[in-house]
Parts: sequence; C-alpha cells; structure tokens
Amino acid sequence: MTKRSWRPSSSIAIALIACACVGEVGNPGADAGVASGLDASVDASVDAGSMPTDAGRSPLDAGQPFLPTEFGPGDEAGTFANDVWSPGRNDAGVVTLKSWASVPTGRGVVVSGTRLDALDAVVKAAVPGWSDYGVSDWNGVLDNWNGFALDPDGSRGWLVSAGGHSGSSNNGIYRFDVLRMAWAVEQLPSDPAPWSTAYKNKANGSTFTPCDESNEQLNARIDAGTLSPINDWYWDELFWDRTPTSRHVYSSAVYVSGRDELVLAVRRFWRYSLREHRWVYKRLINDRVEQVMAGSGTYAFFDEKTDDILMGGVGDALYQGFSFNLQTESWSGWAQFSGLSGVADERTGRFITGFSVPAQTDFAYASPGLYFRYSLDSRTNVTQGEIQYGPGLSRTDFPSGYAFYDGTALCYVPELDRYWVATLVNGSMQFLELDPTTAPWTLRRMTLPGLPPTFETNLMRKLIYWPRLHAVTLTGRGDADLWLYKLGQ
Repeated sequence: MTKRSWRPSSSIAIALIACACVGEVGNPGADAGVASGLDASVDASVDAGSMPTDAGRSPLDAGQPFLPTEFGPGDEAGTFANDVWSPGRNDAGVVTLKSWASVPTGRGVVVSGTRLDALDAVVKAAVPGWSDYGVSDWNGVLDNWNGFALDPDGSRGWLVSAGGHSGSSNNGIYRFDVLRMAWAVEQLPSDPAPWSTAYKNKANGSTFTPCDESNEQLNARIDAGTLSPINDWYWDELFWDRTPTSRHVYSSAVYVSGRDELVLAVRRFWRYSLREHRWVYKRLINDRVEQVMAGSGTYAFFDEKTDDILMGGVGDALYQGFSFNLQTESWSGWAQFSGLSGVADERTGRFITGFSVPAQTDFAYASPGLYFRYSLDSRTNVTQGEIQYGPGLSRTDFPSGYAFYDGTALCYVPELDRYWVATLVNGSMQFLELDPTTAPWTLRRMTLPGLPPTFETNLMRKLIYWPRLHAVTLTGRGDADLWLYKLGQ
C-alpha cells in the first residue's frame, strides 16, 4: 500500500467520489420521520463494524432525569459574600429561587464550585487508569479554541470532543446545566488503555486530532476503491473505539432541538444522540475526503425551520460554506455571513451576528473591525459595515495580527440592546460593548462593576446570554469558576 499522510490529496478525493457507491448525496433511503435522525438504510449499507461502538457508555448523572425550566423551590439559600456566590440547591440538584434572589443585579460575580476540572475524579472513578495525555489537561478542553454547543431555551451547553492539538486528548462530552450551576459528564472520554504508545505521545510536537492507525484503514479503503463517505473510516476517529478524536472545535458544535442531538462539524460531520447516549452518524464534509472543515475559524448553526446544519468559516485559508439537511441527508452550499478568519459569532432569534475584531494594519489579513447581521430566513446579510470607535479607543489598541489569536467572544444582551465583546485590548483581555443603534455600529470601552472573570484568550462561544436567567456567563479555564452577570430577576 502506498504510504500517505493524514491529509489525502485532491487526486485521492476524485478517486473516492468515483468509487463511492454507498450513501451518495441525497440518499433516497433517508427516513426523515425517525426521531433520532438515524437512517436505517445507511446502517444496513455499511460494515457493521464501522459504526461507533460506545452505545453502552451511559452518562453519569442518570439520577437527574428531568430538565429544569426554572430555579426550584427549597430553603437552601447558599451564601453570597464579596461577590462570590455559593449556590443553594434543592434535593433535585436545582438552584433554589431563594439562593438566586441573593445574587445582586448589575455586577460580576464568581460562582463557587463550578470548575470543569472537578470532573477529573468522576471520570477516573468511571474509567480506571484514565489520563489526559495532553500538556494542558482540563484547561485544554476549554482553552484550546473550543466553544459550547448551546441550548439557550434548555439553559445548558456542551463541550463536545474538545481539546486537540497537543493540549488535550480528552474526547468526552461535558454538559453545564445553568439552572443547576453544575457540570456533568454527558459522555465519558475514551478509555486510553488500548491506545498505541505513538498516539499517547502525540503531545510531543504533534496533535491528537489525527489517529495514524485509523488513517491506515482509510488509505486501505481508498486503495481498494471501497471507501464510503458515510460511517466509514477516517483519520479523525480513534482506531480503538471509533469515537471522534479530540480537536479544536471553535464554534462548530451545535445542539439540534427536536432531534435532541449534538452535531460536531469540524474535520468531519458527526452526530451524537442524547437519547441513545452514543455517536450515531459520521460523514465526510461535502462527501469529499479532502474537505475537512480544516479547524481554524469555523462555525456551525442549526436552522430549525429548514432542518439544515450550516457550516462555514475560514479553515486554514480554505473558504467553506456547506449546508447539510438532516431530513434529506444531502449537501448544498449556502451564502455565509462572513468568510473572515477569527470572526466571533452569536445567534439571537432568526439572526446571526458576526464580528471580526480589529487588528493593526501591519498584518496582511488584518480586519478593520467588520460586523455582519445575517438573516436565516433570507440567507443574506441584512446589515454589515466597518465599526467606528468610541472615546479613548482606536485600531492601534488591538493586536498586530491574528497569529494564534482568533478567540473573540460575542453575545447580545437584550436588556441593554448591546453586544458584549471579550477580546484582547492593549495586551490584556477586556470587555467592550458594540452598539448596534448607531450607524455605523460603535465599539466602546466598557467597565463592569464587581469581580472580573478569569480570562483566557480563546473565548469563542463562551460568553453566553441565558434568556431564562436574564444573565450572562463566561467560562474561560478548566481550573477556574464560572463568571456570572445578572441583569434581572
């Protein structure tokens, strides 16, 4: 067999499309009425061993069978002192209304007991001998360019197979429930016991995202002319259990309401069933072996009206805009709101807002500070432009380029009709406000009373507005507690 790298060439991709006779675009066997989104015809058409084999790995919080819709009853008030809140919870684990009422509005507070790395003991108890072989451990799960898949109506978010590069080999799924103010293990990370020594050592100048053993299986299928774009081998899965490898997610993990699924749309297109607690579907992006959503500056959104997953961004200088329809299981293109590297994004209602943070002009691809408001209904930008600056702020206050900095966070705060931005200014992470009521939009300095968050520089989809709470949270590091700003009761 000819030795190939883990990025197959375009000629290999042509061979793949020519030979792939299983799971073609627009698979006519797709059953849109199957609630879980599984396609029985696809399952029957591929090798049984090509599906992930983690069906028995149930979540660890089975004692919490319901999804709370508001803070709960109970007399547990917790404590609040010096802008640090220790929530009181009832017997169901839900924060009590009495405790929430003790949190003041209009200032930043820290929520005690909300560190992600507290799950380390939980995972190790469930998977004896488990270890993260990355150099950053749990901080790598959050800080390695990884944003949440968000369910704002359900007041929860997930980190999905986050980590990647040398930072973290942890490919678990971790959920934060805002109404419980607590982390939970949605899906255990893979047991590293059977991993090869070479894969475990990838933190030494390499990346955990490609698995060489799986890549050998991929190349063998390509050589044999039997590779299917659906549920087959690829280098972004672990050879030993067929689950996704850890990777830089950016803003490419999404929650699919109705189907109760998580979608991971970077490197490949993966679907995880929250009902079945397992990975149920994997597919090559655009059914092309070289179209990998390369993993820098990528984003994805779910359009619940059309059942489309919209994927885009700029990945390693490769412009991408692909849409996957979950009913027809077919690909098409879409007109992106932006193809800029480093764009921050957020969604409110039927609109996506993107903001490309300013960078100084001594960088070839520097942005002057561009904003976009995109309509999911018309699939066009309804507003776009270049920002103007408020007093005491200018373009020279921002980084000289995007080199290893493309992690700006953005969220809309409806009570104020402002966007909050977390980004690098004058060499340190700060909050700014972006005012959409002016023409053009105005970027201003902003000071929030109370405690500041523990900032990190890669914050995409970590600054989040929660409509049921009328509050904003920011989660920056695995070894730091959640930051919270309450705007109303």
